[in-house]
Amino acid sequence: MASADRRAKPRYPIWLPINVHLQGEPKPRPAMLCDVSEGGALVWGYWADPKSPSCRLELVVSGNSIHLDCDVVSVERLWDTVVLHLRFTSPEQIERSDLTTAIQELRDNFRHYQRYLAFRADDDPGLGRTSTQYPRDRTA
Repeated sequence: MASADRRAKPRYPIWLPINVHLQGEPKPRPAMLCDVSEGGALVWGYWADPKSPSCRLELVVSGNSIHLDCDVVSVERLWDTVVLHLRFTSPEQIERSDLTTAIQELRDNFRHYQRYLAFRADDDPGLGRTSTQYPRDRTA
């Protein structure tokens, strides 16, 4: 039985330096945005566990600064870093920002790259195919 995707909107991979303003802390913390959707994000922080249930992300996309309020859904601990699973709390902020445009660009680039990798895997035995998976008369 296949499990249903719990996200309302698909996330797309990105690797972008950002600042995270945790509720109740005066200074922002540096972090990396790992993936993003119109509903939330995955953020990798190079610091100890956050105790805050909410935060604000500050990122720059295409030269425009975007500020997004978030709820911390869960926290994963990895050695001396944390991974924050975030849900955006303000649809109005999403609409006013350039995030939707940035996600559209990410979506298109991600799909093109997936298609590229699929064709490469079909044509390149060095990417995981074995000789028994190729017909004898196939030419690359």
